[in-house]
Amino acid sequence: MVLSFRHKIVLGILLIEMALIGALVWATLTILTSTLGFSTTEINAAVAKVRQNSLIIAGALMFAGALLAFALGYYLTRSVNDLRRGAKMISAGRLGHQIPIRGRDELASVAATFNDMSAKLAELSNERERTRARLSHLADHDPLTGLMNRRRFHAELDKWIQHAVRYKHHMSLLFLDLDEFKYVNDTLGHHVGDRFLMRVAALLMNEMRETDFIGRLGGDEFGILLTETPPKDAESVAKRLLKRLAAADIEIERQLLHTTGSIGIAACPDHSKNVGNLLTRADLAMYRAKEKGRNRVHVFTEADEQLDKMKVSMRWEERIKRALKENRFRLLYQRILPISNNGTEIYEALLRMEDTDGELIPPGEFLETAERFGLIEEIDKHVVRIACEKQIEMKTQGREVHLAINLSGYEFNNIAICDSIKAIISETGADPTRLIFEITETSALVNIYDAVKFMQKLTSIGCRFALDDFGSGFTSLSYLKIMPINTIKIDGVFVQNLDQNPRDQALVKSMTEMARALDMRVTAEFVENEKTLNLLKQMGVDHAQGYHIGRPGVLH
Repeated sequence: MVLSFRHKIVLGILLIEMALIGALVWATLTILTSTLGFSTTEINAAVAKVRQNSLIIAGALMFAGALLAFALGYYLTRSVNDLRRGAKMISAGRLGHQIPIRGRDELASVAATFNDMSAKLAELSNERERTRARLSHLADHDPLTGLMNRRRFHAELDKWIQHAVRYKHHMSLLFLDLDEFKYVNDTLGHHVGDRFLMRVAALLMNEMRETDFIGRLGGDEFGILLTETPPKDAESVAKRLLKRLAAADIEIERQLLHTTGSIGIAACPDHSKNVGNLLTRADLAMYRAKEKGRNRVHVFTEADEQLDKMKVSMRWEERIKRALKENRFRLLYQRILPISNNGTEIYEALLRMEDTDGELIPPGEFLETAERFGLIEEIDKHVVRIACEKQIEMKTQGREVHLAINLSGYEFNNIAICDSIKAIISETGADPTRLIFEITETSALVNIYDAVKFMQKLTSIGCRFALDDFGSGFTSLSYLKIMPINTIKIDGVFVQNLDQNPRDQALVKSMTEMARALDMRVTAEFVENEKTLNLLKQMGVDHAQGYHIGRPGVLH
């Protein structure tokens, strides 16, 4: 056995102790000899005897001490080695590794603490993995139905298109839209509509093969990818799905609901080898099925009446993508004039796309296409960034302006973009309390609960919201109490003839008084002349906007 340094020290201490004991005995005998007067021979004999006995005793003590030292060293070394091996296991990723607990002393307590720590680390690691899996699932799946979301479905569709082209196989895309789903939402409420969609999604999943894919593309639209399936077979599958859907009794809150659907089919490589084109053609085929009377299947053909419209959309898609790549989206700013004593300087940011020839294209010509092809989120983030940078630019010139920003109605049901908006505000250093996001009634009412969540996320950092086109819908009042709205913008239809129409005057005055009671500010749009402006001042409106105030332009 090789002695460690610690063992040698313990053994050295024992030897010194034995030597001291021997010296003490020797000195004692010497003193006794000189004191008691024994003869030298007698003393020598006694000393020899004592020396012999002392050596025996000392040897026994040394041996016992050595055994004790080795036992203690072995015990200490074994416990420390257990801890060292356990630490190596954890550093190697073996979280949860347990070491033996020996005895009940301090080292045993340390070992028990180590085991508790290792178990806790393993628990935290497992929870982290579960959280990572949940986040990964949420990133790829629709939170309501659990089906693939649009982004993930696009990715799968692209993968299977490439597979079909490479191996010369067929695949078909079914675009399903529920007929009259809006009736369910409007009459029974969005909570019933959500549960209805969940039941429909479960029904569709039960009808699919394991090799097929299904995703929720938005609202009541579903995409179904049939692998290794030519158009003729896909048509049979689609008819079976519609038959099953029409026969289903869906009971929610003691209401027995029924539905039908319209399905458009486009196949690869028959109709396209591109994700965007294939989706567009399946979508157009679905609308063709609705035009034929709903609850029908239509396979895309080149003779479809909507083909020209599709070609235009495809051209717009390419133009939008190119404009994004070349940074050709611009913001013009229209002044919103404060006409009350406590008004603030506000400019509404209005989006334009600069064409290759320098022409500024209004959003009405390209936003629908951008939404259809999934480009709207990129545009909206671009708008927020430009507006934030403009706010900082104006601040350096000594002007603290408020900017009103229009987002696509689609984004108010897309909670994930809130984090991107907050990140842009943080990166640019913009003041969120001077940013106002405008939401239209129609956008808010698509899914009021998602819209409220969206708004709450941004109001938590100081942003404000204005309800645009107020009065153009019929359900505004029922939602004002739950939406974190700071300002209502009265729709221009009530303002543009205000100086000539007493009914418009009564309505605008009523809306203004109602907003005051709810502690909201009021902005009137489409102010075209001085007389209208004076009437708005008399009614207590806070801000006015329109060509009489100023046209959209560059903000200096």
